[in-house]
Amino acid sequence: MLTPVEVRAFFDRFADAARGLERNLQQIIQIATSMRTDYLRSRSRFLTSDVQVFQRLDEVSSALANQLQAVHDVATASPRLQTAELTIPLVQLKHPDDLTSLTLRWRSVDTGARIQELLSNFTAPVFTGATLTVRRRSNFLAHELGYGSFKPEQVLVTRSPFKFRDQAHILLATDAPEAPATLTPEYVRYLADSIAQLADNEHQTLVLFTSLNTIKAVYNELCTRHLSVNKEILAQGVTGTAAKIARRFAVSTNAVLLGAASFFEGVDYPSKQLESVIVTRLPFANPNDPVVEARGKAITEKGLDPFKVDALPRATLQLRQAFGRLIRREDDRGVFIVLDPRFTKTQFGRGMQKALPHVDTDIMPTAEIPAAIEQWLAPLSEHVAKNKKGTKHA
Repeated sequence: MLTPVEVRAFFDRFADAARGLERNLQQIIQIATSMRTDYLRSRSRFLTSDVQVFQRLDEVSSALANQLQAVHDVATASPRLQTAELTIPLVQLKHPDDLTSLTLRWRSVDTGARIQELLSNFTAPVFTGATLTVRRRSNFLAHELGYGSFKPEQVLVTRSPFKFRDQAHILLATDAPEAPATLTPEYVRYLADSIAQLADNEHQTLVLFTSLNTIKAVYNELCTRHLSVNKEILAQGVTGTAAKIARRFAVSTNAVLLGAASFFEGVDYPSKQLESVIVTRLPFANPNDPVVEARGKAITEKGLDPFKVDALPRATLQLRQAFGRLIRREDDRGVFIVLDPRFTKTQFGRGMQKALPHVDTDIMPTAEIPAAIEQWLAPLSEHVAKNKKGTKHA
């Protein structure tokens, strides 16, 4: 996190270099655009295989263009980056083998003031959503939006149209190990073994991770298992981008999708498209992330606990969103499986449980969960028959 003095020093040091980089980027993009135009005008002069070359050129040109604004802001010492808000510069290379994945971004640690500036253009803004509260409290949302708090008469919590107790079931593994601070072969094998057991059925499964590195390691391990013969395994950052594998999963009938942050929210797979969600680890943000560190430092300086007032509410909301992937329609049914022992053994984990819809929860060894999945996801007619069979008449 940079102080105003450090921000000015940053611009003094890098502005000249940014101006040169901006000119070079503009020239490269202009040349790429010219080459693409020539290709489209005279396709007959090119080989069929040249299509891939120009497609790749488009990808590179687009990636560079996406960085122009950020570079321009540094080159011109943009006033919006020199406000008193808590901001940090981030330079990130998402994929080591792909230089076009290099990004330059400025992230606000506290966005409340900027949001309030935007909201000042509206008379009475209304915020609606399924996951705006943490255990029916709106304090966290109020802070994120720049409000001190909401008055009781300003908050309306309505009942869900879903009958969660009849539609969803939570299953918790008693033998799940604590995730190590650094990824280990033993933990990867545990996850692969568990997924191979829990997803080896006729139900489409979404497996949620908090790390792309873990996804890659688990995917490689799953490829050696029998599951890879029975199921199509889609892995974010390995078999395709998030958007690509999301589309593929939507048209599949027998797939397992290994996804990270973007799959905790915003994806819609109703009915048979998704019947099982596995959470490998409670979705706490990486404490070493620069934004998380800066936000935690700012909260600590106010005499507050970053875990209680920030990390826990964020993780709780994300877990609720993950649960929301499962039930999208009134006739959906599914199982929600958690492989993190903190969910049952810690006070904050039990608090996160209470934030989820009230559904039946069973705790059992991982090896017993597959049978529980099949029992819950059996056709409703079978459930009715079993209930009638088990009913005692006087």
